Amino acid sequence: MVGPYQVPVWDVAVTRTSYGFDLVSGEAIVMGKRSPLSLISAASSAKMVVAEVLTNLVAADINSLEHVKLSAHWMCSASHGNESAWLFEVVGIELCAELGISIPVGKDSILQPTM
Repeated sequence: MVGPYQVPVWDVAVTRTSYGFDLVSGEAIVMGKRSPLSLISAASSAKMVVAEVLTNLVAADINSLEHVKLSAHWMCSASHGNESAWLFEVVGIELCAELGISIPVGKDSILQPTM
């Protein structure tokens, strides 16, 4: 947050986990979301989310994309329309693998019924 009105200039939170000056380590936490686009194309939405996350990480000092770990959360209901097919389509995207980014954590809400 910058200035008297606390304007956010980056969509990233950075923490430092080291205390010395010889080794600097920490985490950068960002979010990406493209909900409206997912109504048109789930695959395009997922690609745009990855692009948004990487753009937001520019503010952090990341040496390599291999250090980037994503947590993917997909809010969908298999009982509603084609949402299970959209989830399958998104999981099949090879964008993160091509960039060397891993997704060790993922969550879906596929068993939650819609009201």
